[in-house]
Amino acid sequence: MQTIKRKLLMYSDEVIKQIIKPSRLYKSFIQCVPPRNTHQAGNRIFKRKGGGFFIGKSLKHKKTKSFLELHLTQNAPPQPYNGNLKVKVDWIYPWRTSETKKNKKLGILPCSKRPDCDNIAKGLLDAMQATGWFKDDGQIYDLSICKYYGEQCGINIEMTETIVCRL
Repeated sequence: MQTIKRKLLMYSDEVIKQIIKPSRLYKSFIQCVPPRNTHQAGNRIFKRKGGGFFIGKSLKHKKTKSFLELHLTQNAPPQPYNGNLKVKVDWIYPWRTSETKKNKKLGILPCSKRPDCDNIAKGLLDAMQATGWFKDDGQIYDLSICKYYGEQCGINIEMTETIVCRL
């Protein structure tokens, strides 16, 4: 795969479209209020009765994980994807109470507050793998995660399996 990436860097966008062809597309919109707790938020340092320390998972992480797995199981594709994957995720939060009407008229507004996109990705991809969306998250070669505020809150997932064609 590394040699393919190096070769792709030498080609123009038009040639890349000829090499990587989409074969199967799956779209799903999960209507919910996306969780603000992430995979990273669950790691905590706890103190033992004897005075020693250990790293464990807090209840916040377990609730978020079970929430994601429940919703992803209901919206999972009929069969797990096996090939190279391109995944696009839109994480849409409900409008803030302080949001102006002018901004709400725009329909959607970028969210630059916590949680971080990389932490969202870890938890979401682990839950997608656990619920049978794909075999391994190492299959993903292109990942895009966007956070927004919007009227219709939820998680929008587009997953495309691609085939690498030989030139």
